[in-house]
Amino acid sequence: MKNNQVVMPTFSWHPTTLEDCEELMKNLRDFSKDDLLIAAGDGEEGLRSAVAGSRYVYTGCVDGRVALIYGVRVINILSGHVYLWMMTTKLVEEYWVTFSRAACVYACDLLGEYSQVTAICPLRNKKSAKWLEFIGFVPGPVVRMHRIKFKSYMLTRETLDVEKLAWFNQGEDRWQPLQRSSV
Repeated sequence: MKNNQVVMPTFSWHPTTLEDCEELMKNLRDFSKDDLLIAAGDGEEGLRSAVAGSRYVYTGCVDGRVALIYGVRVINILSGHVYLWMMTTKLVEEYWVTFSRAACVYACDLLGEYSQVTAICPLRNKKSAKWLEFIGFVPGPVVRMHRIKFKSYMLTRETLDVEKLAWFNQGEDRWQPLQRSSV
């Protein structure tokens, strides 16, 4: 509080920079770091590879600190199928409502451009699974990548929760929806 007023954090989104990747790697949640190391063999190289292979890559910040980096990789341009990936810091847990809202809005934007969005998370990562289902992804089959099993999730126009999206967008409040542009 400052002068009896609540000071609200500033949330921002911007195209990802090399500095963002370095800050994320320093503050990556232990769970995410383990999964990245297992899946890619090298955390920093895995993140660089994900960023380099993505059509869109954005960084979400809280008060100028990197909270997450996410990207979209095109799997099949003809069928309109993309893969959404994300790496997070503990800031996402502190501000999960903000980031969930932005994710719902972004998912809706993606479904305006693509017909299917796929995401995966390790079977043992219950928080990520719950979050994917919360924003409208439908659980799919288990897939194996390197040494760990992942649960796949799919989002289509038919599975997007329009009522939840409307709830996130109603009224005036302090949350700002994600504005996306191509990188």
